[in-house]
Amino acid sequence: MRKFVCILFLTAVSLALDAQVVYRQDFGGNKAKDDSIMRKAFRSCKYRQIFNDRNGSEVGTFSVRKKAFFNGDRIGDPNTFRSQWYAQDDHTFPNDYTKGYFLQIDGSLEKDLFYSFRVLGFHAGDSVVISLWVANIYTQYQKYCFSRKNWEPFEPDIDLLVFDRPELEAEIARFRIGPVPFSSYLYGHTDHECSNEWIKYEFGFRVPTNGPLIFVFGNRQVGSPGNDFGIDDIVVKIVK
Repeated sequence: MRKFVCILFLTAVSLALDAQVVYRQDFGGNKAKDDSIMRKAFRSCKYRQIFNDRNGSEVGTFSVRKKAFFNGDRIGDPNTFRSQWYAQDDHTFPNDYTKGYFLQIDGSLEKDLFYSFRVLGFHAGDSVVISLWVANIYTQYQKYCFSRKNWEPFEPDIDLLVFDRPELEAEIARFRIGPVPFSSYLYGHTDHECSNEWIKYEFGFRVPTNGPLIFVFGNRQVGSPGNDFGIDDIVVKIVK
């Protein structure tokens, strides 16, 4: 059974029904004929992009894909070969590995900025709401195996920053996404065959000046293992 958890954080914004969507990012791949992983460069993310599964994954890398990468066994159990990560599905098309990409992040070991996008058309005084879905893709069973060795995996912990200047000097809003929890219901040797819950985060703020806004995601964690997550279905709206 899948669970969906909604976490709502709003500041100075009334969620009226009259809202104009000014940006939407579902990362594409919405047709079954699309490749299982994005083959073209996705330049909005500054980490090293993985274009296929042959070379594995490491900290500070990302891919845009339909199903989470099978990140090989590290628990040293000779009787099993399992992934550290869930077989995460896309949020746009739940339970369907044939359609929909999401952004999969293998977080770095530094507090750095890893993903950004620019949205045009704002005016001073606009009430803005941004929503997105995030999943912790590190398995609960893998966490348990490391915990037995007194090595606690890290939960993803992300900053969302908003700027009104391309130099990223004039920060007008900052929100915290996380720590994104490990699954509370998936557990066992086969949990890596499942998909974890997607959690919705939503934030609001007012725009101080006319012009574009730059939305930037920053990594707050500095450790490994863990800090592995997916992002999907980002929507920015102007609320009337």
